[in-house]
Amino acid sequence: MADALHTGSAMPQTSHTMPVALQINGRPWKGEVRAEETLLEFVRERLRLTGTKRSCESQVCGACTVLVDEEPISSCTYLAFEASGKRVTTIEGLAPVDGLDPLQEAFIRRGAAQCGFCTSGMLLACKALLQAYSEPTREQIGRYLNGNICRCGAYVQILEAIQDVVEARQDDASGLPQQGGHAAPDAAKANPAAQK
Repeated sequence: MADALHTGSAMPQTSHTMPVALQINGRPWKGEVRAEETLLEFVRERLRLTGTKRSCESQVCGACTVLVDEEPISSCTYLAFEASGKRVTTIEGLAPVDGLDPLQEAFIRRGAAQCGFCTSGMLLACKALLQAYSEPTREQIGRYLNGNICRCGAYVQILEAIQDVVEARQDDASGLPQQGGHAAPDAAKANPAAQK
């Protein structure tokens, strides 16, 4: 179960592999991973899901954030074999087949996706935030996104996008229209003479 890797040094290194079975964006995957292979390497290099970004490689920037069983993790320091038996969601798995996730729509509408480098990690962290808190306060949002850096400084737009999604949820729950205004009255109820 060990393969010799030539690294250019005089002594070859040995890489052990481990069996892994997981769900990636709702699809099963089963195979072997190197013991030292990070989840970031696994999704980007092996599965070619390149929306997850490589940046600091030390768990401080959030560009590599993915969800593991709906919890945000830094895939640059999380070993791939640790995801065995779990559900992994990358940015490629966030949107439904027929459109965008409401968070993605809000990010676009608010201009929260400036250069785009942090966007995939930020969106997944925001998704986890909204699963943990149905109506997060500004303080909860700040604490939850503390590990995600936006070098463009779009924090206000990101906050507004989160608030838009929360407000849309509240509107959906109350039955009120999302775009403001009033629902058109039922013509038959508004004009009983029209029923005759």
